[in-house]
Amino acid sequence: MLTAGSLAAQTVEPSAFTATYGDWTVRCAADGGEGVPRCAMEQRFLWREGETGASHDLLTVTLTAPEGADGGMEAVVLAPFGLSFERGLRLRADAGRETLLSFRTCLPAGCIARGALDRETVWALRAGAVLHVEADPAAGGDPFRVEGSLLGFDAARSRLLDETR
Repeated sequence: MLTAGSLAAQTVEPSAFTATYGDWTVRCAADGGEGVPRCAMEQRFLWREGETGASHDLLTVTLTAPEGADGGMEAVVLAPFGLSFERGLRLRADAGRETLLSFRTCLPAGCIARGALDRETVWALRAGAVLHVEADPAAGGDPFRVEGSLLGFDAARSRLLDETR
């Protein structure tokens, strides 16, 4: 005879978790609909006020692996205000070629740029050491540049793919 408690224990629910791989974090949230977790990998860039001041989010790079992307990924970047929508935001690994992300809208937390990373770009990120993010200021002047680490990128991507299959 089965009891309600034992039936509940047999039901496999997708888990929600956060795991860190080098400088990248994989986050999965259980999806109650299809039983497939919604997962993404991200790196947050912080801005610190002086040497001992508080830190604030400056920029967040979030990557997903859409089904059928043929080795590519989808990128969404939450960037600070004051950047030119015209030229978009550019990502590249080390001294490789740039991938352009288009700004879509702004929210209270910043502006959203998004775009597809093709297989070649993903391979460059997997093999690279430094992630370069660049955009032009709306008021002109020197480009806004941020550099991040690609340490753990490949392991985070592998976990992301494992969780979304």
